[in-house]
Amino acid sequence: MNTLPIDPAKITTISAGESYAANDQTGQQARNKEGKTLWFVPVLLTATNTRPEMVRVKIAADTCPKFQPGTALRFGELQAVVWEMNGKHGISYRAERVEAARS
Repeated sequence: MNTLPIDPAKITTISAGESYAANDQTGQQARNKEGKTLWFVPVLLTATNTRPEMVRVKIAADTCPKFQPGTALRFGELQAVVWEMNGKHGISYRAERVEAARS
C-alpha cells in the first residue's frame, strides 16, 4: 500500500450524506489500534479543473460525525491509500479528524 498525503488547500470537500459505521469482516463495527470506533464520512471531493468525485473518508472517533449534507468540511491529515488485494485495486481515503469548515 502506498499512502499519499492530500493538500487541503488544493481541494474542496463537502458532506454528501450521513456518516455510518465502518464494519470489519465479521460485521461488527471496526476499531483502530487505540480502540476508537471507525466511521465512514461520505464526501464530494473536487480540485481545480477536475470532475467532482464521491468518496468516503474513514476516520476514528468516539461518536458518529454528523453534518448536514452540503456542509463544507475540513479534514485533518487527509490521505489517499492506494491498495491491491486478491487481484483487485483501488484508492481509499482516511483522515485523523473532520470538522465543519469555517468561512
